[in-house]
Amino acid sequence: MIYTNDYLDAYNGTHAEFPKKKLHELLVDAVRIYEQHIAIQDADDQLTYGELLEASVSLAEQFDATGQPVAVMAHRSISTITQLYAVFLSGNYYIPIDPSAPPSRKQQILDKTEARYLFDGGELTVLHGRDVKLPFQEKMSDGDQLAYIMFTSGSTGEPKGVVESHYQVYNTLMDMKERMQLTQYDGFLCLASLCFDLSVFDVFGAALTGGTLHLVKDQRDFADIGRVIENRHVTIWNSVPSVMDYFLREIKLSERAKNNMRVCLMSGDFVSKDLAQTTLDTFGKAGVYSLGGATECSIWSILYNITPNNINNHSFIPYGYPMANQSIWILNHRMDYALTEKKGRSLLEATA
Repeated sequence: MIYTNDYLDAYNGTHAEFPKKKLHELLVDAVRIYEQHIAIQDADDQLTYGELLEASVSLAEQFDATGQPVAVMAHRSISTITQLYAVFLSGNYYIPIDPSAPPSRKQQILDKTEARYLFDGGELTVLHGRDVKLPFQEKMSDGDQLAYIMFTSGSTGEPKGVVESHYQVYNTLMDMKERMQLTQYDGFLCLASLCFDLSVFDVFGAALTGGTLHLVKDQRDFADIGRVIENRHVTIWNSVPSVMDYFLREIKLSERAKNNMRVCLMSGDFVSKDLAQTTLDTFGKAGVYSLGGATECSIWSILYNITPNNINNHSFIPYGYPMANQSIWILNHRMDYALTEKKGRSLLEATA
């Protein structure tokens, strides 16, 4: 059996009309409505939206060029988030670098991107004075700009950079906002490294909604994560499945903290039925989702809402359905549509 065009069109009928916005505009918009709302909080400090914008603008004034790559040592801190917004406000794009990475990998990323500036801690360093232009920067339409380059290990072990634009990311954020009904009352728990694109949803999803971003120092410190969830108003969990699995095995939460959780997002790896069931049992009031996709298509492309009613419909958690303005095709080795129940390769398409 081959799926009919009508079936494929219905499955991939994901068109949605979203405005075009850059990520720093989300912060500016949030200040207009939620200036005194807590924008970001860690163990030691917090900033309102008004304070976050003021600090970001002050940093942005240090740049003397636009459209340039800015490397950022991605410490889990309020100052790093401020630096990301400063990069955008100055018209540049960021390249996050893991502070714990070997010096050779850090240098490889700096060399590959020809980073003109480097944020390390609180200092901005000018690495060189050349203008750097990537070939596709000139082809961006409707005022879109590069937002960031995320580096993965790549199939060869060499750092592989994946480029994302503001509009692509905004499309995903808007889908999630509408689908999850995110509001200014939500608290986003930032577990992922800022070098991993899951963090993009946490950081800029919070600004889009006027919610609060809660930073943790180490996603492996489950006791600290538990304290953050207990002591702050955390409603959004976003991590790879293994982090959720280990956390639920190690930490017992109060009923109040469990009931505060509204959305649990797991992506980046296979979500087992056992983990899905445990998550549903623990956070009984939360929507539980398995998500997937490629970094190239902006965080996620496909998702599946796991519920008590559908978890036993299959022997595994299905990959799901494409998100707004994205499509997925299962193709065989000849790049034709794969037959039903036959293995194939997934082709993802993002049109935002």
